[in-house]
Amino acid sequence: GWRNDRGALLAACDVVAFPSRYEPFGTVTVDAWAASRPLVAADAVGPAAYVKNEVNGLLIP
Repeated sequence: GWRNDRGALLAACDVVAFPSRYEPFGTVTVDAWAASRPLVAADAVGPAAYVKNEVNGLLIP
């Protein structure tokens, strides 16, 4: 659900996971990049369009 303290939550993270295979664009991706956190995302239609594997994130099968 929606959280107003996403910045604080991301600051406490070492890595951000975005495993969704069906969400074309999750704001969690932009939030992770804005917080300078590494991103691990599913190699699905959405994330594969803007995450370059081992460049600005890691895509997993």
